[in-house]
Amino acid sequence: MKYQVFDTPLLDEKRMEHLRKNGGGNGFSTEITEMFTLRSSELIVDLDKETLTKSVTKCKKALHSLKGIALTMGAGRLADICLTIDKLIAEGEIDEAAELMLYIKPTVAESIEAIRAKLNI
Repeated sequence: MKYQVFDTPLLDEKRMEHLRKNGGGNGFSTEITEMFTLRSSELIVDLDKETLTKSVTKCKKALHSLKGIALTMGAGRLADICLTIDKLIAEGEIDEAAELMLYIKPTVAESIEAIRAKLNI
């Protein structure tokens, strides 16, 4: 693979610090982490090779949404993977994009686990 998305840190430490400071004891951190978990699970359904070959538009929309919530939650590697897949699609590298899409689900799971640990949830 010509892209080095796996060199991107799993979490954006600055964003994690922001979420920790602003999450307080009011359950905010737990609530947004649960929303991230639910929404990312929904979007993963739209991100597979079959969907990519049938509807590039649907995949790009799901990638954009997943990238946005990943950035909000500080899941830097996930956001980078989404951005890279989007670029590959734009370049017509559908097979390479589909290959990289295989890493979305495990990266989401790893990110959620790391976010929970960082936010003490």
